[in-house]
Amino acid sequence: DLELPPSPQLKMAMQRRPARHVGQGLGLGLGLGARRFLSSRPYVIAPMVSLSAIMLSSIVQTGSLDRPFSSLAVGAGGGAGAGDGQVLRIAGARYMQPYFEEVRLKVGKYAGSRLADLLGVIVGSERMSAEFYADEFASDRVLLEHVLRGGKEIDLEPVGRDHIAQEGDRIRFRIHLHERVVVDGLEPIVLHDDAEYLAVSKPAGVEITCNPQTGSVRHALMGMLQDMGYGEIYPAHRIDKPVSGIVCLGKNLKALSRLMRCVKRHAIEKTYIARVLAPSGPMPGGLLIDVPLKVVQEVEGRSPTARVAGTDGKVARTVLERELRRFDDGTALVEVSIQTGRLHQIRCHLQHAGYPIANDGEYGGQGELGREVYVDNDSGDLRSMLGAHHCKGCRSCKYFHFVLDGSERPPRLDPPIWLHSWKYKFPSLGLDFESPLPAWAQSSAQVESSGG
Repeated sequence: DLELPPSPQLKMAMQRRPARHVGQGLGLGLGLGARRFLSSRPYVIAPMVSLSAIMLSSIVQTGSLDRPFSSLAVGAGGGAGAGDGQVLRIAGARYMQPYFEEVRLKVGKYAGSRLADLLGVIVGSERMSAEFYADEFASDRVLLEHVLRGGKEIDLEPVGRDHIAQEGDRIRFRIHLHERVVVDGLEPIVLHDDAEYLAVSKPAGVEITCNPQTGSVRHALMGMLQDMGYGEIYPAHRIDKPVSGIVCLGKNLKALSRLMRCVKRHAIEKTYIARVLAPSGPMPGGLLIDVPLKVVQEVEGRSPTARVAGTDGKVARTVLERELRRFDDGTALVEVSIQTGRLHQIRCHLQHAGYPIANDGEYGGQGELGREVYVDNDSGDLRSMLGAHHCKGCRSCKYFHFVLDGSERPPRLDPPIWLHSWKYKFPSLGLDFESPLPAWAQSSAQVESSGG
């Protein structure tokens, strides 16, 4: 029923978007059961999935962290809709009630498209139905920002489904957000806190930034820190979701700039520990792994990975410093430092050197299944909470209804990997942080290495 044709960019996006695709992480780290469910349907019911195939593709190609839409909150930002919502703790997992989150879309290259069509592609039928946004338009809940007085004020104007998006437009609209499930009791550990800088140890299985597209707002590191009372804070670098350890943040933009300048100039010392599959003999110390890497997208809709490259790769250098201790299960704890910061650099380089992280199935280890989630208790508390906050037109609500009814297998959490950001040092700033060792690095079943 298009009254106006979509823009050429939107046409291309619609052509590139597959009818069936499994989203990155599937919101809460869904496992094989959920992926089979999704791949067997003509549409994708993606809980908290959020990146459409087209936007994921652009991120993969550029390595950018740009997102098609973002939370309105500044700094740590927990999201205006999250509030103090109901939290359930069942069998070691932490669930949060679904809620409406207002997000902002920067139109950018999709200028010239009808707004209803644009939301359908960017947000995707995987998340919200067309009927939902028809109601949102009718209720004047889709808003166009007008910046006034040199950027000091913003006026909001309701816009209709036939509004033609213009270059520079910023559109506000709502999504129904299901937070990713996380392991109960996971909290960041504060390592350093002064007027300028904050350093924390991030739990494994937690994203750093608040990203409504993947269902991580309150359960992201930044959302957790906001709940702990920290206001506008800015991470200076990133570590992968399944990795634990140090994250450094600035408490203002000047502090952030100083940290990021050190990162860009490689004027920092970064030390990790990893538990790897070990050979029978001694491991080399001071082994430089100087192998270029490139980012590849091997499966549509899945997270990008790193691969060893030739002249088309980027410089990447990792040093396997020393073996710290040997465990009786054929693994060893090693100290690793990095001189560059490529995607999955340590994981890929250790595999290339013949010492893959023991439980990292993506890079040569023996992968583990995460625990099943969305398994209710005898009182039916999870079903009651989801029912009380059900949204007609939300695909995630529908999916979890199937799971709780037993017609679909429960999803699984993504398991952590045995890689930990242990020490960070900024010599020019006089900052030196060390994170406590995780449990997997302190197993009682350990044998001291002769070279440790």
